[in-house]
Amino acid sequence: MALGHEAQQKEIDDILTRFDGDMTRILLEVQKLIAQWLMTNELDLQSSLKFDIVVNDILTQSGYYTLVNRMVGEDFDKLYPMIQEGLALGGLFSTYTAADLAKITALQAIESNKFSVLANTSATTLRDNLYRYTLSNFTVDDIVENISRDMEKTNLKYAKTLANTVVSEMQQSTLDLESEDLGGVYLYIGVQDSVTRDFCNCVLNKDHYYNEEQKRKIQTAPERRYNCRHRLRMVSVDYAESQGYTKAKKADCT
Repeated sequence: MALGHEAQQKEIDDILTRFDGDMTRILLEVQKLIAQWLMTNELDLQSSLKFDIVVNDILTQSGYYTLVNRMVGEDFDKLYPMIQEGLALGGLFSTYTAADLAKITALQAIESNKFSVLANTSATTLRDNLYRYTLSNFTVDDIVENISRDMEKTNLKYAKTLANTVVSEMQQSTLDLESEDLGGVYLYIGVQDSVTRDFCNCVLNKDHYYNEEQKRKIQTAPERRYNCRHRLRMVSVDYAESQGYTKAKKADCT
């Protein structure tokens, strides 16, 4: 694949594979710790109203937030030099300035917060459920069983899907950041296989390069939906034409 995309995608796949395995283990630990807390603490209406705090403390203790911060921070750091190398392969050169790093840090905070929202809404759901169970005089055994089942239905189950979305957004945002003011054009780059969406197949098969306005239309097309595996990558016009791409008259397939 062109522009170092294959190496970047492999690194992303490795990041997500590690994250998936670690998150599975962490959520199992969270489930165990919640059950232990329920069995060793007095369950009344007053304590149940604070259960969301307990759940968030357990998430912290289990390493949930540590894992998230590692992925959006340390793990993703490995992609920054690869993004610069990809630009250079396309005939463009960029360096990370202090302003760029500040924007990236802000982006990391935004993406990390999505996992905090996921955790907080899940903790609130479990708190509300525990209050109802306590109000209805459920036995401790029944509460433990129900809360365990409830946890599997909370938004925490979407943590792995969210990781995929976050990494995709961070990569494209960093590509866009480093492409600012370079004066290039955009190629649609990525794998083309049996699960590639019709829209993406259409754009890939055009072999066109795009200006900024056309790029934005393709990037935000609803047909791409979430977790698209393709990226819009800036290259020089000379590079695009040397690789057989031709100038698009419009944003193809939109």
